[in-house]
Amino acid sequence: MKTVPYRALDHFLSDPAGFEQRYGVLDPAKADRLARILKFTDAVRIGSATKLDAVAELYLHPSEVRRALEDPAAYLQGRVNPIASKAEPVLWKESKSKRLSAAIFCPDILVATAVLTLFRIASTQPGGTGQCVICGKLLFRERGYRRRTCSDRCRTKLSRKNRQRREDLVQPTR
Repeated sequence: MKTVPYRALDHFLSDPAGFEQRYGVLDPAKADRLARILKFTDAVRIGSATKLDAVAELYLHPSEVRRALEDPAAYLQGRVNPIASKAEPVLWKESKSKRLSAAIFCPDILVATAVLTLFRIASTQPGGTGQCVICGKLLFRERGYRRRTCSDRCRTKLSRKNRQRREDLVQPTR
C-alpha cells in the first residue's frame, strides 16, 4: 500500500514517467484524459472566464467544450465522481502509537488521482500548475498565480530579457 500525497498531481503533470515509476502505471489514454481534466480544474479554481474558455478549447474534447463552459462544476463532477466513487474511507489503529487514524483507500492509482483531483477542486488555497515562460516546464505555483518561472535560473533569464526590452524601448536622446 502506498501513500499518494496531494502534490503528486503536480508530479503527474510535470513528469508523467517519474510519477508512474513512483506510484504505478496508468493506461496512456486515461493518463492523457486525467492530465487534461486537471488543467481544466485549475482554470475552474482560478475563476477567470477568459482563461476558462481558452483552457477548455485547448484541453477538452471539442464535443465537450460547450457543456464544460456552461457548467464547469457539473462537468467536472460528471468526469471525476464516477472514478473517485471507487475509493473507500478507512480507519485503523496505528501499531506503535495505538492512535486511531483515517485515510482514503484507493484500489489503484487512477482512483487515487481522481480523489486528489476532488481535493484540488475543493481546495481554497492559492496555487496550481502553470508553465514556465522561459523553458516551458510545468510548475507548481505555491503562493498564488503570479509565478511565471520554474527556477531561479529561469527567473534570472526572464529578468535579463525584461531589462533588455526596457533598454531597447528607452533610447537615449542626444
